[in-house]
Formats: sequence, C-alpha cells, structure tokens
Amino acid sequence: MLPTPLGPVVGLLCLEGLERDYITARTTPGTTLIALCANERVLVHSGLAMTQFNAVAGMTAAETHVPVVRASLYGASAIVDAGGTVLAVSEPDTDGVLTLAGDMVHHRPGMP
Repeated sequence: MLPTPLGPVVGLLCLEGLERDYITARTTPGTTLIALCANERVLVHSGLAMTQFNAVAGMTAAETHVPVVRASLYGASAIVDAGGTVLAVSEPDTDGVLTLAGDMVHHRPGMP
C-alpha cells in the first residue's frame, strides 16, 4: 500500500495482477487506485493475451470496487473504472502516455 495525497494506492508488478487473493488482501477500505506496472514483451504479439490481461484488470476493478490503471512497457496499457469498465486501452508495443480519452501522448521525438 502506497500512501498518496489522494489516498492509498495498491502497487502491483507484472503477474501480481493475476493473483486475486494477493490483490484483495492488499485492497483495504479507502483504497483509491490499483496501479499495475507490467512487461509482456514475450506476449506482445498475442492479441488474445493482451485482451485477457485487460479483462482481468476489469474483473479486478469490479471485484474490489477500485479503479485500475495498467501500465505496460510492451503490452497493452489500460484505464479501468471501479465498476470494471475498460475506459481506454493502448495498442501493444507503443510508446507514450494513455489518456482517459484513449489518446496516446507521445513523449519521445520520432515516435508515431
């Protein structure tokens, strides 16, 4: 649990995002966000894997009633509301910042 000015945030790394019991044990009343940092380089070309990872993020949010932000170095990043609705998803293997509008704000010169 990470204390922030907006309230506690549960921080997860990669496959911890698939561990239901691990997540629910750390999500306490007042948790404002579940932040998952991932790297699916070996799975980046699997559309099914990317879809499943974001579906799990949606289920996690719905189960805990806490929004989930999923940031991935190579896979699909996502923003999910507390009800489990995926609000924005990036394409796998893209560089930038995913916004709630679904836009990618690129921060490196020369990136498409």
